[in-house]
Amino acid sequence: KIKIAIDSIKSIISGSFLINKKNNSIEICIIGKPNVGKSSLFNLLVGESRSIVNKTKGTTRDTIEENLSLSGFPVKLIDTAGVRKTKNVIEKEGVLRSLTAIQKSNIIIFVDDADPVLAFNAFKIKHKNVVFVKNKQDLGKATKQNKKTLLVSCLQKKGIKKLLTSLSTLIIKETDAFYKKNMFILNKRQEAEIGGCLSVLEEALAVYQKK
Repeated sequence: KIKIAIDSIKSIISGSFLINKKNNSIEICIIGKPNVGKSSLFNLLVGESRSIVNKTKGTTRDTIEENLSLSGFPVKLIDTAGVRKTKNVIEKEGVLRSLTAIQKSNIIIFVDDADPVLAFNAFKIKHKNVVFVKNKQDLGKATKQNKKTLLVSCLQKKGIKKLLTSLSTLIIKETDAFYKKNMFILNKRQEAEIGGCLSVLEEALAVYQKK
């Protein structure tokens, strides 16, 4: 019975959305082909120039992460290398890391400057939470090709509010789903109390096993 109680408490602690380091934020991954404005969007959402923005394809060779808050929830925003076939060894490693980040992320922002839905389908990536963003609307007429697509201009900072609203909706959906299937700790006091309980149970088990 003591062992069962210990396992139950450890499960609560390790699965807690609020205190477990591996699960303490929603991961949002920005992906797409090279030179469509992923890094520009990342910098705009973060609020500073963390990613290098350049017209040369393949500028971002590694994933870049930044922690921020959206709708009151902790979020890890990830900028990735453009996904394409390449012979460059370093860029190839960046693409591989991008694909790994995609699999781990809770939400994907797929960016394209032509047709995001069509481009996404070509990658044959399966993910339940995808926000489609058509960037560079300052270069031409803003015609919406798909009702799922959000029109954005990173240069003119247009369409960002709608994007944040879509992200907030998915973040709330993700956290609600987590809370429904997991027991979790609300605050530091509860964390300390349950941690103390675990210590006492482990001491009791040690004493019992010596008998």
